[in-house]
Amino acid sequence: MSAVTAVPSWVTPATPARPGRPGASRRTAPASIRRGHLRAVPDLPALVDAPAPTMHITRRGRLLITLCALLLCLVGGVAGARAAVGGGGSAQRYDTVVVQSGQTLSSVAHHAYPQLPIGNAVQRVQAANRLNTLQVFAGEQLRLPR
Repeated sequence: MSAVTAVPSWVTPATPARPGRPGASRRTAPASIRRGHLRAVPDLPALVDAPAPTMHITRRGRLLITLCALLLCLVGGVAGARAAVGGGGSAQRYDTVVVQSGQTLSSVAHHAYPQLPIGNAVQRVQAANRLNTLQVFAGEQLRLPR
């Protein structure tokens, strides 16, 4: 592959002296090479990028990175556990009600929240007490959120 270069007009290409003639003076460029015109030149070797300096982490650095990662995992685990348990939110106040004989969850919920539809009231009581059924027993204490 060849490259093309532009030679400025103020640069005079020099022709080396012929070997066999001692003391021969330099000549001017031959008529075939004119100043300021393009001519083909051989390819230059490709520039090789210097390799990036490698980073070495010392034993103390590896220990510090490991401890930071463990601390981050511990903080994330504690925050996740608090959110799962419900301790991460604001403290909610509850009233406590004891279920009487013959009462159902629907009647307790309707009595506690007469302004809500029965389905929404029952869901609120179930969520506060972590109930997955509608069955309650006499003497059972239920928490009713305010």
